[in-house]
Amino acid sequence: MERPSAQAAGWYRERLAGLPLSFQARAEEETHVYHLFQVRTRERMRFSPTCERATSTWSSAIRPPIPCSLPRRKGGTGAVSVAEQLARELLCLPIRPDIGIDEIDYVADCVREFFGKTARG
Repeated sequence: MERPSAQAAGWYRERLAGLPLSFQARAEEETHVYHLFQVRTRERMRFSPTCERATSTWSSAIRPPIPCSLPRRKGGTGAVSVAEQLARELLCLPIRPDIGIDEIDYVADCVREFFGKTARG
């Protein structure tokens, strides 16, 4: 039996397909509880505040806001760690066991509008 949050994640994947976003990888035989639904985009810095201004009914979250490797680095020189790259590109969309298709459609329409794509037909 599929968990409600896994079904919600599937709805997001369907509605956000074709956008410059990537999703968490998951093998077909694996299950996931999706306490977070993270998307990855290089547009995260512009994307997050744009969607949050569009409505007060949902907000995106950035987790982790600062990668654990950053406080230990001195002077900020050297190669960017994977954690730092992900901290700049990951964004959480709302997900919870009771989220409904209407709310996911609303969030997806906002995301599609940001990327200049028309809402689902």
